[in-house]
Amino acid sequence: MSGLKSFLLSLALACAATTSFAEGTFADGTPYKGSWIKGQITHPSMLLGVGQYFVYKPKVVKRKSVMVMLHGCAYSSTPAEDFARSTGMIEQADKDGFVIILPQQTEKMNTGRCWNWFLTPNYSYRADLFPLLPANEPGLVLQMIDAVSVLNNLDTKRVYVMGMSAGGSMAVNLASCYPERFKAFGIHSGNQYRAAAPLAFKLENYTDVKTFQKNLIEVILHPDDEHMDTVQNSSDMALLCAGASARPIKAVLFHGTKDPMPAGHSDRLLEQLKLTNDLFDNGRQDSSTKYTQKITQLNGSEPGKYDYQVTELKDKKGEAILTQYIIKEMGHAWSGGDNRWQFNDPEGPSATNIMMDFFKKNGF
Repeated sequence: MSGLKSFLLSLALACAATTSFAEGTFADGTPYKGSWIKGQITHPSMLLGVGQYFVYKPKVVKRKSVMVMLHGCAYSSTPAEDFARSTGMIEQADKDGFVIILPQQTEKMNTGRCWNWFLTPNYSYRADLFPLLPANEPGLVLQMIDAVSVLNNLDTKRVYVMGMSAGGSMAVNLASCYPERFKAFGIHSGNQYRAAAPLAFKLENYTDVKTFQKNLIEVILHPDDEHMDTVQNSSDMALLCAGASARPIKAVLFHGTKDPMPAGHSDRLLEQLKLTNDLFDNGRQDSSTKYTQKITQLNGSEPGKYDYQVTELKDKKGEAILTQYIIKEMGHAWSGGDNRWQFNDPEGPSATNIMMDFFKKNGF
């Protein structure tokens, strides 16, 4: 382990604190079989204050892999718990025996509990290379992963991420700047890397919060070059952020056609990841990563279920590196999720099962 990495890990452990609740019940009285652990971590610069997270640890840990789940906006006061439960990941963890890390955004950092994927510090530099710069949210997430992995003897070379909405977009930031830290991603209703970068070049966005919010909404509603960074520039800047750590990214994407955040975001993200992987393999945009594309139209598994389109980009070995699911008629919701919780739709194919299958094909 390098001196810098060892130093950062010691900081992560020193700044971590946890409280464990074994074989208890959630706030609504629903029991869980494993341990539900509440943690917090503080960045050395203190500028982000305390980062909150939860860990679900099954009774028997069979896998050393690490699962990270990044929730979306506008959940209740317990967004991490809601995300884990609504997606069925608690049951998955019990069945397959793996630990889940659930970072939770604070109201202090975003009143809607959204991950601030759109703020410049959260996509413009690697926190591990510049530990004394103002803390960024990806850096806090990495600290959580390192601390929990050491405390539970997990394999930090087998880390996987699921993200929804703002959490999906934050997952894209992690993939673009820290590709060597992760094996694969599941990104639901997210957008391309640096989608909101043009906002950073407008002075008005620094002087008036309402103007910034209005312009950000325009980015979310209009996935095009007029409102967003170009896909090519996003790819180029991903290489700049990742630097010598660049590695091809493996991901499965989901998006609904009736999502107010248009499915065009998923198309741009797929293209960006394709271009990024071409850059990440040798530092050049030279079509060295040749993918075979296959598009399949599928009907819902039973009457009333949504139809969907699957686009697979396979390498020369026939392995699906990038896969996209576009769910027809679905809104801004986790496909196949439990609709007792907000932003879940049981009528779509199970994003949880599909992502888990994808992860297992990639060493989970």
